[in-house]
Amino acid sequence: MTIQLTQDTQVIPALLAAPIQTGPIYSCFVCGGAADDLRHWLRCGSHLDEWAEHIGYLSLPKACVLARHPQRVARLGKAITPLEFDSNPATPFSERILANIAAIRAAVEYLAECIPPDERQHDPASRIIYRLLAGRLPPQAAIAEIRALVADH
Repeated sequence: MTIQLTQDTQVIPALLAAPIQTGPIYSCFVCGGAADDLRHWLRCGSHLDEWAEHIGYLSLPKACVLARHPQRVARLGKAITPLEFDSNPATPFSERILANIAAIRAAVEYLAECIPPDERQHDPASRIIYRLLAGRLPPQAAIAEIRALVADH
C-alpha cells in the first residue's frame, strides 16, 4: 500500500504549549520520573520509517510504564516533546498513517519554532557531565566514560 500526502491530506494538528525537554537528561512528562535513555525508532518497513530520525521512545521507570505514561516522543536533535499517534482500530489504516505523519510533522515544526538550533545538540562530554550532575551517573563511571572519549580521539 502506498500512502500519498496531497494538499487535501496535509492537515497539521496544532500543538498548544506542549512540554519540551532539551536533554540529554530526560524524565517522564507526567510525573517527572527519571528516564534511563531515549531510544530511537527502529526502521522496520513501516510507512513511518521516513520519519525515523524524528521519533523516539523514553525508557521510563517501571512505575511510569505500568501507569501507562506516554513514552513516544517527537525528536529534533536532542529536543523532545510528547507524540501521540492515532491507534483507534475504527479509523481506516491509511487515515491513521496520514494522521500519524501529520502529528510527527507538527511536533517537529513545534520543536523547531521553540528551540534554537544550537540548543538541540549536545556533544558526548556534555552528556556525561549532565548525567553526572543529575545524579544519574556515578562519579567513577563518569571518569571512565571521559577516559574512553579521550582514548577514542
